[in-house]
Amino acid sequence: MLTLATFLINAIANFAIGLAVAYLLGAEQFGVFALASAAGALIQTLFLEWLRLSTNRFYGEKQGAVDAGLRATLDLVSGLIAVALSAAGLAFYLAGGAFGVSAIIAAMGPLIAVSNGIFDYRASIARTCFRHRRYAGLVLVKNGAALVLMLGGAWWWRRADVVLIGLCLSAGAGILLSARFYRDRRALARPARLDLVRQFAAYGAPLVVSSLLIQANVFMTRAAVAHHYGIDESGRFSLALDISLRLIATIGSGLDLVVFQYAVRAEAERGIAAARDQLTRNIVIVTGILLPATVGVWLALPPLEALLVSADFRESFDVYTLLLLPGLFCFGIVFYVVNPLFQIAHRTGPVTIAAAAGFIATALVLFLVPGRDGGHGALSTSVGYGVNMVVMIALAARLAPVAVPWSDLAGIGVATLGMTLAALPIRALPAGEGAAGQAGLLAAIAIVGAGVYGALAVAMNIGGLRGMMLERFRKPAAA
Repeated sequence: MLTLATFLINAIANFAIGLAVAYLLGAEQFGVFALASAAGALIQTLFLEWLRLSTNRFYGEKQGAVDAGLRATLDLVSGLIAVALSAAGLAFYLAGGAFGVSAIIAAMGPLIAVSNGIFDYRASIARTCFRHRRYAGLVLVKNGAALVLMLGGAWWWRRADVVLIGLCLSAGAGILLSARFYRDRRALARPARLDLVRQFAAYGAPLVVSSLLIQANVFMTRAAVAHHYGIDESGRFSLALDISLRLIATIGSGLDLVVFQYAVRAEAERGIAAARDQLTRNIVIVTGILLPATVGVWLALPPLEALLVSADFRESFDVYTLLLLPGLFCFGIVFYVVNPLFQIAHRTGPVTIAAAAGFIATALVLFLVPGRDGGHGALSTSVGYGVNMVVMIALAARLAPVAVPWSDLAGIGVATLGMTLAALPIRALPAGEGAAGQAGLLAAIAIVGAGVYGALAVAMNIGGLRGMMLERFRKPAAA
C-alpha cells in the first residue's frame, strides 16, 4: 500500500509539474523543454536502462546475500557510465552546442540521462528489496526538489534551459539521499564480475532496443512536428503527449513494480509454473486498472482542460489527447502486461521485432499521410503503439504463453462500458461558473464512473474480487 500511495503522490506531482511548467514557459519554450527531455530519455534508455532492468530481474535481498558481487557489479558499471555521459555533456557545452541547439541545451541531454538513470537504478534497488519506506523517501525528495527547482526556475526566468537544470538537480537530490540510505557494505565485499555484466547485457539488450525504438518514436514525432509545423505547435503536441503518457506510465509502473516482483519471487521460491500463474493474475490487475483509467481520462477531458490547461494550449489539447489515448493504452499493455511474459520466460529478443514494427508504422503515417498540425504526430504515435501491441501479443502467444483470463478481460470491458454509459450524461452537463463549477463536474464524473465500474467489477467477480472482499470481511468476524 505504501508503494502504491507513493506512486499516487508521484503521479500528482508529475502532473502538477508538467502543467505548471507548460503554463509558465508557453508553447515555444515548452517545445524546447520537451525535445531536450525526450533526447535525455533516449540517451538514458540507450546507456542505463539495461542496468535498471537487470536490477529488477536479478537483484533482491536474498540474491544479494548469496552473491554480493551482484551489487558491486551494478554499482561499478553504473558509475562508469555516469562518468562517461557527464564528460559528453561537458564536451557539448565547451564546444558551444551541437545538433543545431545552444551549448546548455545540448549538454542537458546527457546530464538528464545521468541524473534520471542513476536515480532509477537506485530506486530499483529499493523496490527489489521491498524497502517501501526508503523508496517512498526517495520519490518524495525528488518530487519536492522538482517542485521547487523546476517551477521556481520557470516562474522566475521563463526559460527552458533553467527548467532542465532543475530537472537534473531534483534527480540528483534523490541520488544523494539514496547514497545515505542504501550503502550496503556486505554488497561491496566482493569484486565486480565481468560474467555478470555479460549476463545483464544479454538479458537487457533486447528490452533496451525495444525501449530505445519507443523513445526514438516519441522523439521522432516531436521533432517532425517541430520541423513541419513550428516549435510552438510541437510544444502543444508535447503537452498532450506528456500528460497522457505520464498517466499511463505512472499507473502501469506503480502496478508493475509490485506485481512483477511477485512473479519474480514466485519463480525463485516455487518455480516457473507459479510465476506463470502470477502473470495470469497480473494481466487482470493491470488491464483492470489501465482500461478504465484511459477511458476515464477521455470522459474527464472537458473539465480537466478548462481547469488545468493554459490558454496557449487549450484549443488543441483535447483533440490531441483524444487521438493519443488509444495508442497510449496499447503502450501500457505492451510494457506492463506483455513484456513481463517475455522477461519471465527469458526470451526478451522478440520484443525488438514488435518495437521495430511500431516504429516503422509511426514513420509511415508521419511521413506519408498528410497532416496540418500536431494532430498528425498524435495519430502517428497511436498507430505505432497499436501495431506494436498487436505484434507483441502475437509473438507472446507463440513464444511466452500463459493462461489468458478471457472471462475476466471480458468483464473488464463490460464494466468499462457501463462506467462510460453512466458518466456520459454527466459529461454533457453544463459546468457551473468558474473553477468551482468545472471541479464539481470533474468530481461528479469521477465518482459516478468509479462507483459504477467498482460495482460491476464486484458483481461480475472480476479476478476473484468479490471472493477476496468476502474473505476480508469474514476475518474480523472470525477473530
